[in-house]
Amino acid sequence: MNWSYLFKHWFGTLFITPLICDLSYYCTSNTNRIFGLVEMFPYTLLFSFFFSIPTYVVYGCLFYFLIKNNATETTSKIILVATATIGITITYLFLFNSRELLIYLGYITASVITGTIFKIKK
Repeated sequence: MNWSYLFKHWFGTLFITPLICDLSYYCTSNTNRIFGLVEMFPYTLLFSFFFSIPTYVVYGCLFYFLIKNNATETTSKIILVATATIGITITYLFLFNSRELLIYLGYITASVITGTIFKIKK
């Protein structure tokens, strides 16, 4: 398995989420105003990066464990995407306490998409 998958999944999620959140907010609200995560992209990226570090430390340890145990690509992706999803959920509940549902759904959607698209094997 390729360690670059971990970073592609992580940074792909962080970069795509503001766009997903703003588009979903624009489509579901009655206003024509964009939510603002793309407008504040450097700050959004910085805060997202720092808040996601604990999740991806666990993710990295799990990735190493899966490599050592020769897990299949499909099994590894399912476990890793599930781990990222659980980490996102815990972080979301800690930070937002069930508010800002579109942000939560944006991160989950971006994580599933990037975790599925990128190849885990060379």
